[in-house]
Amino acid sequence: MYSVAGSKFLASLGIRDFPTFGLVTDGSLGAVSCTYTQPPKQRQKLICEANAHIFDISNPVGAFNFCIFLSMLLTVHGPELERLLTDSRSEDNRRAAFQAKCKANDPALEWNMIMQRKARAASVSASSE
Repeated sequence: MYSVAGSKFLASLGIRDFPTFGLVTDGSLGAVSCTYTQPPKQRQKLICEANAHIFDISNPVGAFNFCIFLSMLLTVHGPELERLLTDSRSEDNRRAAFQAKCKANDPALEWNMIMQRKARAASVSASSE
């Protein structure tokens, strides 16, 4: 459940199609799941959990494999997530600029009923094809 919440949080920052990992345990067994939110190109927003790996940390080899997996997360996914979060900060700057335009009643942001009807008609005709 926490991995789904983490994935949705990243999606709210504009980071999609990036794995968020979770751990479900039962005694010495642990299943690692991968959750990601699909890009916004599709109309549906899906969250999928897939590729669960089960580790048995009751024996040294299983514990070692789990540690290797955690190291892989740190070295492979860590820098990529840091880069994406840095990029999302620039997105926050764009959001702040947009909010400033809204507060200033920028005429470029005006939207009226005629424009809405044209957009809706174009959307309906595109979906019927």
